[in-house]
Amino acid sequence: MRGLTFRIGSIPVRVDASFWIIMGLFGLQRAAYSGGLDIVLALEWVAMVFAGILWHELGHAVAFRSFGREPQVTLYAMGGLTSAEGRLTPGRRLISTLAGPGVGLALGGIAYVAMQAGLLGLDRLEGRSFGQIMRLSFGASLATDQLPELLFLDLLFINIGWGILNLVPLYPLDGGQSLEALLDLVKVKAAARITSIVSILIAAVGGYWAATNGQFFLLLIAFFLGLQNVRRLGALRDPAPVDHTAPSPDRAGTTIGPQLQRTLAMAEQALGQGRPDEAVEMVSQEYQLRPGRPAAQALAAVLARTRRFDDLERLAEQDHERLGPAALSTIAAALVAGGRYAPALTAAEGGWNTDPEGHWQHAVTAAAARAGLRDVDGAVRWLYMATDRGWTDQRRLEADPVFAEVRSDPRLADIIARMGVQ
Repeated sequence: MRGLTFRIGSIPVRVDASFWIIMGLFGLQRAAYSGGLDIVLALEWVAMVFAGILWHELGHAVAFRSFGREPQVTLYAMGGLTSAEGRLTPGRRLISTLAGPGVGLALGGIAYVAMQAGLLGLDRLEGRSFGQIMRLSFGASLATDQLPELLFLDLLFINIGWGILNLVPLYPLDGGQSLEALLDLVKVKAAARITSIVSILIAAVGGYWAATNGQFFLLLIAFFLGLQNVRRLGALRDPAPVDHTAPSPDRAGTTIGPQLQRTLAMAEQALGQGRPDEAVEMVSQEYQLRPGRPAAQALAAVLARTRRFDDLERLAEQDHERLGPAALSTIAAALVAGGRYAPALTAAEGGWNTDPEGHWQHAVTAAAARAGLRDVDGAVRWLYMATDRGWTDQRRLEADPVFAEVRSDPRLADIIARMGVQ
């Protein structure tokens, strides 16, 4: 279900149906705590959560926009997501990540100061300390006739309470993403692994506290976030091995897990329905959570299909060590098709160097990239290596425009002869 869609300025926003369902259930539960099923209280909760999460995500979106990206906001199930094409530098990523909780904390702080100054007319709350107010907001279950106080307390709870919780260094919360960005910024190796380890420890401590204090909901959150980071750490420590017995770089030697299969199925459906941005975001998230070679190849394939050449360049440059021959081969071929010959050459040569058997696909793509750069000698050298590895596609050699200058080289006849094609 596509859900509600609208724009705030130039920023597209989509609210999935799951958001209304989950928040509506929480609203009804919250209303029941007031001694009856007051629909006004339920609607108040849904409206405040909608506004609070949207405000948070707009903080991320405005930061993305300030760095030249085109953000889009999605609200779903129990939270929100702001995405944009391209990968930011660690410093900009840190700023963009902190911008979400930052705007929420600022709004909550302004509201609290305004209340204490008597500007909001909440006489029953004035004079209470900040700690007392926050304790009230965490357990707010007022009646309809106290709706102004309830609106204020929910505003603090959502923007300050959730904001502080979201800053806990527990990936993929903003705090965890900020920690990883900070580690990347100061050039710490294995930033993703360290972040996952810290997240697992915090999830364990938080889960223990929740269990001993009867906080079942927080226990579930700690459990699932901890499990997510255990899986992520496993993928980072033990990237899927390359199977050197198969005949193609597309082999990757990996088994696609059920979660990646589901993600790919949903991405394929999104592509078929003309929603390429959603398809890219789905697979990008999967790669961030489980950055092994199957996910890398899947992300490269989706980016190639959607012609996200800038993202392909960044992926090859920034995550080169994580990518296997299959992903690098896909990236290189797509960049050649997009006329990005220099980065295509780097990716193709990287695929060749990381594939001990040196599959001909890497060599052909490297030759095409050299030809695109008008380096005929370099293209010919790679074509010889491709034919030595079993490449026999004479038709492409004679028809592909990128090889136009190569076709006038006298060595072409020898290359064709090596193919064994008459």
